[in-house]
Amino acid sequence: MAIPVADATTYGEDAAGFVSDNSQIQGFSSLHDSGTGGSPSLGNFPLFVHPGCPEDDYTKCNYTSEQRATPRINGTATARPGYFSIGLNNSVYAEMTSTMHASLFRFNFPSTAEVYSSGFMVPSSPLILIDLMDLGYSRSGGEVSVNPRSGRMKGSGTFRPSFGRGEYTAHFCADFRGAEIHNTGTFLNLNATDEQQALDSLGSGTSIPPGSAGTWIHFARPPKNQIMARVGLSFISEEQA
Repeated sequence: MAIPVADATTYGEDAAGFVSDNSQIQGFSSLHDSGTGGSPSLGNFPLFVHPGCPEDDYTKCNYTSEQRATPRINGTATARPGYFSIGLNNSVYAEMTSTMHASLFRFNFPSTAEVYSSGFMVPSSPLILIDLMDLGYSRSGGEVSVNPRSGRMKGSGTFRPSFGRGEYTAHFCADFRGAEIHNTGTFLNLNATDEQQALDSLGSGTSIPPGSAGTWIHFARPPKNQIMARVGLSFISEEQA
């Protein structure tokens, strides 16, 4: 069920995740079709990593899929059964594999106190977000939360299928390790806040409109220059994820 890979569908090809043209990387999601074309499909719950934010201010990082899209470093993509990795020009090198129902990520950062990210030198203080969107922008409703102590993120959304009629609901639960947590919060499109830790039916009273929406964690500098992430998946419930 878990098929983690970089999502890059911004240019010529409309595929179900990674393509080998010059499309920028919008995130690393865990649900994908195989062998499809014609229009983007699945790509649910993309996870994206900033190595740091300008002036160490979480509000100055990019959150929407269009803003956060980042070029790959040519020649860094490696793929073999059970493993995929790629380098981004924001100083993040991402590796991933999976179990049956969980995606496993290792994000590697430079050992310097400041790193290059999208035209800026920023403090090495990573921000990781998870977006409720899918590649087809088909989500309706949903809910998402982050635990400010443990960093655990949970969420769900209802989406249109890549082919056929009807809809489906998918759920995720994500855990992280490798660095202390500075701050947590939520975002709706361009706006991020640390005042709300949940959106929609999880108690915030804030409904989730279409587009980018999710949770984020701002970490301290990782002592081993790595952060690990595990994203569990379910079509049944967040508890199953």
